[in-house]
Amino acid sequence: MDIICFLRAVPALRRDREELLALLEALGSLDAAMGLVRYLDGIPEGHVEPVFTPDREVEIAGAYHPLLSRPVPNDLALRNRSCLITGSNMAGKTTFIKTIGINILLGQTLHFCLARRARLSRLQVQSSIWRSDHLEAGQSYYLAEVDRLREFVEVEPGSPPKVLLIDEIFRGTNTLERLAAATAVLWHLQQQHLVLVTTHDLELGDALAGRFDLYHFSEQVVEGTFGFDFKLRPGPVYTRNAIRLLELRGFPASITEEARRLANSSRSEMGNDVPQHVMDQMGNRRGGPAQPEGPGAPGEEGRRHDEEGPVRVQESQVEPVEMEGPPHQRGYPGENHDVGDLGGQQGGQPDDHEGFQNGAQKHHKP
Repeated sequence: MDIICFLRAVPALRRDREELLALLEALGSLDAAMGLVRYLDGIPEGHVEPVFTPDREVEIAGAYHPLLSRPVPNDLALRNRSCLITGSNMAGKTTFIKTIGINILLGQTLHFCLARRARLSRLQVQSSIWRSDHLEAGQSYYLAEVDRLREFVEVEPGSPPKVLLIDEIFRGTNTLERLAAATAVLWHLQQQHLVLVTTHDLELGDALAGRFDLYHFSEQVVEGTFGFDFKLRPGPVYTRNAIRLLELRGFPASITEEARRLANSSRSEMGNDVPQHVMDQMGNRRGGPAQPEGPGAPGEEGRRHDEEGPVRVQESQVEPVEMEGPPHQRGYPGENHDVGDLGGQQGGQPDDHEGFQNGAQKHHKP
């Protein structure tokens, strides 16, 4: 019976094929629009319709990530300039550049941004965030990143500019060549593209200050707790938390004390860039790293410019993350909550710190 009904329907389907396809497309568009409306109605933080500009520009106020249950909004204003973002582990660097990339894509495709205000260019977004080695192909972590960045460099003459998101550039190689290669590659890329890059290398800020705006995320580590407010601030960061995190995760005192001694021995190489009082607290005080003085520091106000004028950025209350129990029983807050890459290599594993960082941002809001 089913076969007979089908055979009788075939002539009608062929006759009305174009009308049926148009009907299916209309129903699909209606279903998608209804789903989008339900999603937007359920967003407590709100959304905005972006304004598009022909310039190489990204200005966004109050941007947040759609997959975070308690997001911390941030502002960014770039006009024909790129930006370098420094900061300690888990402070929010990677999540922030993902937030910018996602909002650009949402603005271009669905015509809304998760922000208070957005002024964007219609630029393609590419990223180098998820990277991994490939044992079967004999490809190391560093080589995987080299191949990805080569795609950014090798563009056809006259091709349009893009927004490039690069997380911890060349972190898979030695310090000397990482700084040299990163400086050369980023100087080349910023001539045509709008680049957002994160790094732990403070020296990159000096090398790129002429063409890159400098921003940072910071933290406080005091008496067995570490806390983040996940707020973007102008300027470089001077504090570090890697050795302190070894202590909080239960490493023997002999290891952490030796690490501090070795860090202090490098003071002569870093002292020209880092204030002495910051170096003292980074290397010697067990209460945790100090916050820098000047714009963007606690008690001070930095400035960023957006569409309606200067945006004043103040220190928010830091919410600590307790490190309770023995080390083997303490899981990272929000572990394995990585939000994925934005157009980078698919199928790779997330960077070691990303699940920690994204989970911490998901669970803690100032």
